[in-house]
Amino acid sequence: MWTRRYIAGAAFAASLLVYAIPLIGPHTITFLGELFFQTSPRRDPLWRAAEFGSAFALQTAAFVLFYWFLRKPGIARGAITSLGGLGIVLTAHLAYLIFIPSFFLIENDRAPATGNWPVECFAEDAWISPVPMPHRDPANPVPEVLVQTSKAAYATMSIPGCAVRPLALPQPAVQPGGHVDFILGVDYVVPGAAILFNRLETQTGRQTWAVLRSGETEIIPIEAPPIVVKILSNDGEWVGWIETLPNSPPPVLERIVIRNIAAKLPDIRVDLGSLGPAIYTLDDIDVKNSEIRVWRNNELMLLDLNGEVRSSAPRPDGVEPLSHTYRKVGDGWIAWDAYRDEEPYRVAWSLPAGKRLHRVLKGRSINSVAVTPSADLIAISVASRLNIGRIKDAVYVLRASDGAEVFRQYLPLYTRTQVLFPTNETLLYSTGEKTLLVRIVR
Repeated sequence: MWTRRYIAGAAFAASLLVYAIPLIGPHTITFLGELFFQTSPRRDPLWRAAEFGSAFALQTAAFVLFYWFLRKPGIARGAITSLGGLGIVLTAHLAYLIFIPSFFLIENDRAPATGNWPVECFAEDAWISPVPMPHRDPANPVPEVLVQTSKAAYATMSIPGCAVRPLALPQPAVQPGGHVDFILGVDYVVPGAAILFNRLETQTGRQTWAVLRSGETEIIPIEAPPIVVKILSNDGEWVGWIETLPNSPPPVLERIVIRNIAAKLPDIRVDLGSLGPAIYTLDDIDVKNSEIRVWRNNELMLLDLNGEVRSSAPRPDGVEPLSHTYRKVGDGWIAWDAYRDEEPYRVAWSLPAGKRLHRVLKGRSINSVAVTPSADLIAISVASRLNIGRIKDAVYVLRASDGAEVFRQYLPLYTRTQVLFPTNETLLYSTGEKTLLVRIVR
């Protein structure tokens, strides 16, 4: 007959099994005990305390359960102990995979939907496509926007009017066995001018590029190297990329190549060798004004077509943008975090109306940011960045002068819409199964 001391010791030893509970997440399996040997700096003291406290509570429950069973073993008590053990495992999963992370990673959005802005028009079965575009000229309204349908077909939606016009892009054909003959990808779009797209042959892996001009059906092939990122000039007449200088020894030097789509003018080659080896990203091409914007590491540089530096500016403080999350707006700029681990995403701007830093609620990532041509309003699209919780997507608009919110609409989960101000008086975004053009009420 076991004494109470031996029973307590056995129950305590058995209670340590809670630290062997596997926590099965969407990508990894972690044993509960592993959490306390991880030294991740992202966890704040309260989070750590919640994890330790929960583990102590689970171990205490397990100890009581095993002690109760060992005091008087039997079939009935064994069944109840087994059910209790399953309950402890389920509680561990709920606590460590849902409740504790949700408490520390998600802020509740209590802001009401505001801004009764009237809908001018809408397009059914159309979503704004997140394809890169050039920096816009504030003096020119956006004539159309690239959209996709539920069948993954590309089209353009006219502004105003919201009329959807299918594009004469090549369509993949299903082959015997269920695979397609090629995969179509759109690289860049200049609204009202041209679209740069590529075809990836599924059997050979060969990739080719071509341009489709707005309102036309003729496809213009482009001779360009594979792998490298390509963009169009802001008039849609040139395609550009960055490539390694021939015979460049390590550390390799690079150059910008700008090719005329109509093949009527010679290539423009801008040697970046004088700027030294670095990570370069082509940002914007304006051949008419002899201007090229390029990121050199963390610095945005404005070059002429001879490679001379006209101006430069470092990436802004307070945010961690990439080239596609930074926009020049006249003499100002707006930038937003491309990625944050657990900290809230942020948007920073320096515009004629004001200079601010806006913090997005925790648990959300930024899908898209837009600025009116007059740079007085800023639209932000956010969505859940987590696989826990029920965070609705949202589109909201801030005044650039003071960061005050003047418009907010909640969207279905995982809408992840782009936002765009086609003019100073209209806002464009997608929701549900349609794209809306709304009239701004100031």
